[in-house]
Amino acid sequence: MQTELYAALSRLERQLHRARLRWGDADGCRGQYRLLDVIGTQEGIIQRELCLALDMRPSSVTDALRKLEIQGWIKRCPDAKDQRVQHVYLTDRGRAELLASQKRQTQQLVQLFSPLEPDEIKEFLRLAEKLASGLERAALAQREDELPRRRHRGFGGWKGGCGWR
Repeated sequence: MQTELYAALSRLERQLHRARLRWGDADGCRGQYRLLDVIGTQEGIIQRELCLALDMRPSSVTDALRKLEIQGWIKRCPDAKDQRVQHVYLTDRGRAELLASQKRQTQQLVQLFSPLEPDEIKEFLRLAEKLASGLERAALAQREDELPRRRHRGFGGWKGGCGWR
């Protein structure tokens, strides 16, 4: 039974990837919209807080912010007391892009979850959270020297402050 469930989850993962390709947000833009969303809900957030909120390395956040700034979606302003600290704000253009992104995402989520009844969605959410929590506990229990050595892809490994764990 577990093998069949894992196969079904793998199939779902492939279908989600294909759906994102059809929707046009599998080209790296999805991360930009996540960043815009956090900045939009926490105007003036500092880069360090963005790293923690998104579980991203500082260099990745800096690079993503540079791209958003080039597009005119955000502006960075130095802190009045500490010039090393940068506060991040959405521009009017960034706010418009965020609203358009949220509208697209709502349409996509309606399409994605249309086969499920509301009570099935609640149950699926509960089970997905339970699986994710179990994997997180297992990862925390694993000693650092037991971890496989792979190139880090930007999420999950950086815990903030003191670098890699």
